[in-house]
Order: sequence, then C-alpha cells, then structure tokens
Amino acid sequence: MKIEAKTTVLRAIPLLLSLACAACSGGGSGGRGGGLSGVVGQLVQKPQSSGSFFVDENQAGKTTRLQLVELQWGRLVDVYGLDANGDVDPTPVFRDMLINENIQTDGSNYRLESNPITLQTRLVVLRRVDGTNTGTGTFQSLVEQALAGLPPIVPRNDDGTDPGPFSFMARNGCVSLRFSDVLDDSDAAAADLLQTVKVLTGYRPNVPFKTRILFDPNHGAIVKNAFHSTRILVDMTVSETEAAQAPVPLVVNSVGLPASLTTTTSPNVSIRIPSKLDAASGQFRLLRALSGVGISTVNNGPVDFSKGTEEVVRAFRAGNVEDSNNGFLLDLNAPEIVGSWPITLDNIAGDPAGNPGFDFLADVTFESVCQDLLRQGDSVIVGSQFLEVAETTSLPTGGVVQGVRLRALTSNPITNISGLFGSGFFQRTFDAQSTVPTGCWVTFAPQPGVLPATQVSTQAQVVVRFSEPMDPASVTPFQSFMLLRGGSGGSVIKAESVVIGTTAGAPSLKEFTYTPVLPLAHSQGSSDVYSVLLQGVTDLAGNPLAASLPPVDFSLDPGDPEERNAGVAFRFSSLDEVEPTDIFQGVNDDLRGQIFYDFGRGVIKPRPVEFTSYPADRSNPVLSIMIPFPRGIQTPLSALGSRMMTVWRYADFGWNASDETKYNLDVVGLYWSPIGGRVLRDFFERFEIRLSHSKFQPDEDIDSFKLPKWPNSGLRGAPSLFTDNILTDPVSPQKVVHEKSLGYVVDPADLESTPSGAFLMPYPLNRNLAPGQKLTTFLWRDTAGTRTGAASGAGVPLDIESGAPLSIVPGGAQGSLWGSSKVPLPGLPLLMEFRCFPSDSAIGLNPLDISLAINSSVLPNFRTYSTGGLDTKQRVVKV
Repeated sequence: MKIEAKTTVLRAIPLLLSLACAACSGGGSGGRGGGLSGVVGQLVQKPQSSGSFFVDENQAGKTTRLQLVELQWGRLVDVYGLDANGDVDPTPVFRDMLINENIQTDGSNYRLESNPITLQTRLVVLRRVDGTNTGTGTFQSLVEQALAGLPPIVPRNDDGTDPGPFSFMARNGCVSLRFSDVLDDSDAAAADLLQTVKVLTGYRPNVPFKTRILFDPNHGAIVKNAFHSTRILVDMTVSETEAAQAPVPLVVNSVGLPASLTTTTSPNVSIRIPSKLDAASGQFRLLRALSGVGISTVNNGPVDFSKGTEEVVRAFRAGNVEDSNNGFLLDLNAPEIVGSWPITLDNIAGDPAGNPGFDFLADVTFESVCQDLLRQGDSVIVGSQFLEVAETTSLPTGGVVQGVRLRALTSNPITNISGLFGSGFFQRTFDAQSTVPTGCWVTFAPQPGVLPATQVSTQAQVVVRFSEPMDPASVTPFQSFMLLRGGSGGSVIKAESVVIGTTAGAPSLKEFTYTPVLPLAHSQGSSDVYSVLLQGVTDLAGNPLAASLPPVDFSLDPGDPEERNAGVAFRFSSLDEVEPTDIFQGVNDDLRGQIFYDFGRGVIKPRPVEFTSYPADRSNPVLSIMIPFPRGIQTPLSALGSRMMTVWRYADFGWNASDETKYNLDVVGLYWSPIGGRVLRDFFERFEIRLSHSKFQPDEDIDSFKLPKWPNSGLRGAPSLFTDNILTDPVSPQKVVHEKSLGYVVDPADLESTPSGAFLMPYPLNRNLAPGQKLTTFLWRDTAGTRTGAASGAGVPLDIESGAPLSIVPGGAQGSLWGSSKVPLPGLPLLMEFRCFPSDSAIGLNPLDISLAINSSVLPNFRTYSTGGLDTKQRVVKV
C-alpha cells in the first residue's frame, strides 16, 4: 500500500485522479484486477473531491461470478488528522474505517478516543493531513499501518458438519466482507442490506441478529467516473446516533453479539448471503455486483444448498468471559462518570471560522448551581442534536458563558439553526478537581425541589451516567450502586443501612437507574439524609472507573408524607454484617449452613456435591462403650418375614450436633454387619426399605443405680403402632426408597470392611442400577422441616455425650442446643424401616452384628420389630 508522491495524500491531485479514472474506465480483461493492478491498495481521490479511498482488487464492474474473497474483523472508527496549525482537523478524513484493535493511544502516532455521549470512536492520527511530516511516518503511512493485520475469519460452515476450529471475533467488533468486484451500492441496495446480508446467532445459528450493515466507503474502485465499494461492513453494535441516522429502524445495542459458550468447537454466529431469490422464504432482494450478478456458489466456500436461497455461509464464534478483555475489543481507556446539567442555548449563529452547518457560536446559560467552564470535548444536547465543545471556555459569569464554539456531531450539515435554540443539557465527565457540588454528578427523577440534591422526593429514582457501556453484572444494588440510610458519615456499610432496590441499565448500557423497592423511609417534617455510593463498577472489558465518585449525600423533602419501612441487605462481604450478637453457640455469623463465601464476588455458593461413606462402627465414641452381642440377630433377614424399625443417630457416626456440614444429607446406600464376616448367599423375592426421620431419639445414659435415665426416649413398641415412631413432617414424609418387587440378593462377593476392620454388607438400595437410571435418595437432617421430636429425653446434645465416661461435650451441656421435644429434623435420627416378606426360597441364616446400649435394661429401644417364627405350639407363624 504505497503512494507515489507524499504531496498527493487526501487532496484532489489531478495526476493521481487521472491515473485512477483511466484505469477504471479501461476495458480490462474482466478477470480479477480488471486493469487496476497498477493502483491496487493505493489511496486515491473520489470524483468531485468527495473524499479518498483505498483501491481494492476488482474486475472493473464486469464480473460474471461474484466471489466473497475474505472476512476480517476489527474496530470501526472515524479517522481524523491534524491541520496546518497542528490542531485536530474538525472534519474526519475517513468515516467508518475498520482498523486493527491493537491500534491504541501511544502519545506519538495515534490518539484513540470515544465520544462519551454518542459513543462514536475516532482515531486521531497525529500527523498533518496535507502530508507535511511532523514525525516518523506520514499521515498515509500511519493510516495504512492501522489497517494492517486485521484478524481473518476462516471460512467455516454452521451446520454442525464442520469440526472447526472456528475463528474468534470480539463481541463489539465489526466484520468486513471483501468481494471480487465492485458492488451495486446504490441507496436502494444500502436499504436492502439487512435482507441481502443476514446475521444469525445461537446454537446452531438461526436467530436473526439485526444490526448496522453498510457499504464500506473507504475501499473500492472508480467505475464510469463514480466510486463503488468492494466491501460490506457488519457493525455488531449500534449507538443512539447510529440508530437515529440508519435508513432502516434499528435498536440501540452497545454490547454487540451474544457471548459464545465455547472457545473453539462450535460457532454461535454466521453470516449468510443468499444467491437466489425465493418467494417461499420471503427472499425478494439479492446482493449484486455492479454488473448485476448475484453472489456465486461456485468455489465460494461453504454454501447451504438445503435452502431455496442457496446461501453462502461464513460461521465463527463471538467472544466470552474466558477470552481476553472479557471477549470485547481491546480497551485501554477507563470509563468515567458523566454529569448532565440543565442549560439554555441563546444567540446561536454559524461560526465564521468553521464549516457551515457544522460549526456554531452560542451563549450557554446554566440553569442550576451545577456549572463550570466548558472543556473541549464536552457535549451539549438540544432536542435530537448532539454538539461537541470545540474550544475550552472561561468560567461562567452569572451562570452564562458567551461565544461557546460548538461542533455538530452529524454526518450531514444542520440547515435549520432554529432547532438549536432552547433548553438542553450540558454533559461532561467527572472531574475530581471541579468545585461543583457532588450531587451534580448524579440525577434524581423526579427533579429535586432544590438542585442538585435537596428536597428529594421519597419516590425518587437515582440515575448515574457513564462515558461508555458498562458491564451490567458490575452495577448491582447491593455491591456497587447503592443507596445508604444516614448519609456518608458512617465508615462501615451495615446490612441495616442499605436501601433495598434494583438497578436497570438503558439499552446503551451508559445509563443506570436505581429504583428503591419501597419509598424512602421518611419522618414528615424532617430532612432525612441518604447517600449514593458508587464503587467497583467496570466497563465491558473489565476496566474500573478512571476516578472514583465520592459519596453523594442528599436530603428528602420535609413536606413529603411519612414513610415507615426498613430492610436488611446481606452483601456477603464478611461473615458478620449485622450488629454482633451471640446467636448460636458463641458464633456471630449472619448465615449458617452448607454454604461457602466468595468475598471477592460478594456471593455465597452451595456446598459442592460429593459422595462419601460414614461408618457407624465401634471405632466411634458412643458405639465404643456399647456391649457387643456375639450371637447377633436374624431380624430383618428372615425367611418367615419380618418388619423392623431401627435408628441411626448423628452421635453414632461420631458427629457433633452443631456441625452443619453434616446437615441435609442424601442417603443413597445402607449397610449391615454380618457376625464374623461370614455371609451365606440368600435371596428374598420381596424386600422393601422405607426411610424417614424418627419421632424419638434413644438416649442410653444411666443413673447412679446403673439404670436408664431416659427409658422412654427410644422407639415405641406394642401396643403402639409402627407408624407412631415416624415424625410426620410434610416437608419430609416417610419415603419408599427400595420397592419390594426389586427383592434382595445377598451375595458374599459384596462383602466390604470399614477402615477400622468392621465387616459390611450392602442393603439393596441403589444397587445394580441400569445405565442412566437415577438414584433413589432420602434427605436426612433436612433443615427445611418445621416439626420437632425427641420427647422423654435430654434433647441435643444427648446426655450420653455429656456424661461419663465419654464427656464428648462439656458437662451439663445436654439439651443446650435443642431441648426435650424441641429437636428439629437436623437433630433427629434416621428411621429405617425394613419389610422382608416371607419366602419359600430364602434361607435366612445370616445373623446381623449388634451391640447392646445398656446391659441392665432393654430400654430405651433402638429398634422395634415383628419377625416370623414358631409359636408356643411349635407352629410356623409368618409375618
């Protein structure tokens, strides 16, 4: 991309213009290049001095087979240069030019900046447009450097047959589609681009994505003494001004493309160009070359022939949070807060030293105490017009600044100057050195009785504006954009001081509104003080604010009606956010349970899912003092049938009752212990298991006479019913976890052992599941339950834990967590009910190893049962 003489840059030089026009009007061969190979890549002047462009390889508008040559992506900017005085020329040299995202402000060659109001990005090349060198490299060479190295999008299909990898593109970037010849870029063709070039998103991409599509004004060729583009730009974002100036209705979109879910393997974006008209699918327009032909499907990369429109396809993926800059364009500019102050414009006239229709002189009157000098680059909004301050002014006198130089931020000149008179807003970015009241940097709706922040309505919303789109996830009502009761005097944010509310971003993501859920609490006749606090917000690329806004205090209107309300907001920034209170075993944590804090993000996470086993054997303290029963018992594995209920308590597993990591446990398996580890193979055709919480909790501590202290604390036997032992809680009813029809095969090969050496055999719960079959579970120690139990005992902790010989918990602590009859589900035993139905094939000779809690009494009951056998007359009785 070299030009012959530096004096030809961007001006109507007859020699260069003659060269371009002669080449374009020549017959050429009709092949790629079409006689223009001598000037391809050069910067030439458009006819009638309407700007300059770079010449693309083309076929002089005579192609018979239009090809999609390549796709590239980058950042869309307007390019400016310096005038003869070394100042920024107010007229852009190039509009809508695609540059490499790595071109950034460097202090010597480039200055990349974005208008905080219109979001139009401009690249100022720090060289004189006339070619006079002011440093290493000319204006043209630096522009060429900015255009170089655009990332390509490799041709891929979106139908799932292409394994990838798929090219990456920044979510808020712009795609350039370069074609083999000049295009029909008439006004009618420009209005049809949303129909002729389709952008789809999703998996597979099939959701229309409506965005700004335009012909590239900076690349093409001159055919028949007129410039025609060879490229199409697909800009994935739409600013407010772009939406207002678009030839078709568009929605403001500052984010751009939806984020992808993967990094390489699947596309979530595709660009499709129909090659055929198809009335059935509503395709009545085609993208065409200047010669009139549509895009070719021959040797043109992936083509979808399954559709009647036979579309050329290019699929790729948008960025996501795993990519650099959160998947957005490289952004080294920190966002700023923007104040919006009411003004009036008077005495407006064209600036005789500027461009007619674009440059004006006006008197600006500030309508509140929010007033300051107008800096170059600040913005003025009047009606639908956006103007930029072209020259820094002096401070206002009596609220008025005269002769302010303003420049219209439009593509077309303003012909009706009367539309600029009247009320408007002056917007500028936050300046920590400014003496304006802090309340000027936020806005209240409705407007306060006294600007900027006095006599605020109890119904008010608070609006904060930024210089660029912000990450909505970073602007939250409890972490970053908050309202606090009592003003900014307190040094610590308390849970009780945070006003409960919501935040919502405008479509541009430059403006966020805080809406309290209830009217602000207020005592009538009082000027209650509140504060706006902004901290930790970031832009889309993750950059924090360039300068932090101090807390903004405001006071309510004393005349507003009284509002009595309050709230508590946990932000999960610490374990104790409310006033310290000894609420649970000396622990002051605000929240308890199976949660983990992420203080950095201000969130709590659930306990991760994991599978583990807990043995209830004689290695645990409570069971270690029980007396082994060498003969064992046959119940419930009886050939004559048996129904048995038995319990496991938290203490039997060696757990502390207040250890909440052992709450809400899904029981997925149960085991029994055979005597001596000897197991005979057996089979019960019908065997059922039911689980629930026990209404009773046996406590086997003894008194000074070696008798049970709590004999009635255990399970109930006859004449009570089996069901009397079940805690009836609607949240946690008894559950059949193993249907009787599934039976039970006792297989010696399943024998296991605990770390302490105890032998274990599995009950049939969740054994030998088919592939894909779900586990059947029961939630033990469920914290959602509301019923209580454990009557006739000490409560929790158990008496056996606090007394001799164990003294697991301090003496006298029995029942200190939950008293008798007041033990909730987390403190109650697991009640296991086994129903073994009579079987002619079963043997029933596998004794279960058990221990006796007390050798002086059978009470309290740890199990209750009814098992088949022989009666007094030696008759067989089945159960």
